[in-house]
Amino acid sequence: MSNISFSTNLKSELAKFSLMSNCCQKAQSYGLVLFGRAFSSRDVSFMSEIEELVSLYTKSVALVASPDLTYKSTKSNNFFVSLETQAEREKLLKHFGHDAEGLHLRVNRANLSDECCFSAFLRGAFLACGTISSPYKSYHLEFVVAYKKLSDDLALILTEVGFPTKYVLRKGNNILYLKDSGLIEYLLAFMGSDKAALEFMGIKAERDLRNRVNRRTNCDMANLDRIVKAAGEQIHAIDLILAHDKFDDLPKHLKEVANLRLSNPELSLSDLGKLLEKPISRSGLNHRFKTLIKLAKDLET
Repeated sequence: MSNISFSTNLKSELAKFSLMSNCCQKAQSYGLVLFGRAFSSRDVSFMSEIEELVSLYTKSVALVASPDLTYKSTKSNNFFVSLETQAEREKLLKHFGHDAEGLHLRVNRANLSDECCFSAFLRGAFLACGTISSPYKSYHLEFVVAYKKLSDDLALILTEVGFPTKYVLRKGNNILYLKDSGLIEYLLAFMGSDKAALEFMGIKAERDLRNRVNRRTNCDMANLDRIVKAAGEQIHAIDLILAHDKFDDLPKHLKEVANLRLSNPELSLSDLGKLLEKPISRSGLNHRFKTLIKLAKDLET
């Protein structure tokens, strides 16, 4: 996929999906028109910035109603298509088992005649009202549905096939969404885009690796800061002892660690302890430096 948009590229790819039986063809068309911009006796229309998707919608409608559709191009570079006559709109609704006078838009499961049809239906629904964020930024796939009962029906179908979604009301729209990266991968494959699923997995693996590297780098930087700060405090104490001509009065084991620290200001306590004539642990070496620091503070008072 190109860098245009993960969601746009995914929809362009799904719009070209062609390996379908007649029942799945109907199920996909149903999902596409049902979740389009409008689906009623007053208005049947669709809008998208993706030309292939508008073409697919047109073909889906033309299988049932008149192919004589009205096309417009919006200022925001979207393609708008609508079915103009009420007779043709009612014909389309009737084909999918909807009452032209129905007040509530619901999913008519009679259009999902076999298990294979659920994949096609969800593909059509996603093409009409779905979107997915770039996995480089976040793991988020959602369906934006205008009607609550219709969103409830879609949520139930998604749950039945293994994709339980979360719900939020946003700007008057009903949002069904997934944030689990594993579920998003499986849903992409379920809808027929193995390519997008594999790319999503690859980006996820790359992102996880970068995060691990960043965490390791941040950890290393934090450790380095601690080493520098501790070494600075130790060297300051040794310098005070030298300034007060008390260095020669130190016990041999304290002189040894003091000389090592002055010669190796960049080393950690663990590495410094290995350089002693008789190597000691980090905690043992830390205890000796604490003694030097206390002696230095006593000299200051």
